[in-house]
Amino acid sequence: MVGRLIVHGTLLHADYAKPESEAQQYFHLMIVAHVIMAGAFVWIYSRGPSGTSYPSTSIREGAMRRFASCCIAVALIGCGKPADKPADDTMGEAPAADAAAPAGISLADVAGTWSMRTMPESGDSTLVTYEMVVGADGSGWSITFPKRDPIPVRVVAVEGDSIVTEAGPFESVLRKGVQVTTHQVFRLQDGKLMGTTVARYAVSGPDTVARLRFEGTRAP
Repeated sequence: MVGRLIVHGTLLHADYAKPESEAQQYFHLMIVAHVIMAGAFVWIYSRGPSGTSYPSTSIREGAMRRFASCCIAVALIGCGKPADKPADDTMGEAPAADAAAPAGISLADVAGTWSMRTMPESGDSTLVTYEMVVGADGSGWSITFPKRDPIPVRVVAVEGDSIVTEAGPFESVLRKGVQVTTHQVFRLQDGKLMGTTVARYAVSGPDTVARLRFEGTRAP
């Protein structure tokens, strides 16, 4: 009784107070402890009781119980002590700066007249050229193909580094006599107006949608 009070109530008291998540890392030591205790009991009963009196066997068994418990307690206490942690060299340092987020765009950033060219999604050959007029407040946007009247452009959204527009339906330059509606996403990169176009043609069949790229430079 006294031995248990010393071992469990004093020596292992701090270990019992640890959270379960921390105690789990010592679970393998509990298995080793039970193996040691089982071995001690096997040794005790393999040595008696033949040839010895019952009190002698009981004393021996009690002594072995206490000896095994003390050994296990010492092992657990020694393993349970946290290792000294090296000094944290990063303490007091300012956190690393977050990666710079893409700069936002405004309509005023792209206001003016642009010389544009349209290319295939996976190539650099010029399919068509046109002039685009951009208003600083979202109004007055238009595109003008060679020998054609201006086509109004609607600003749909301005989000982050992108401007989204729609135009049409109007007669396609690439497909004569076919009406098309375009959805464009503009970004300003290195002084150029760049982005993608999704063209939807008013035809039936597999070629109703075309995906293109464009880029433009600001007119002087």
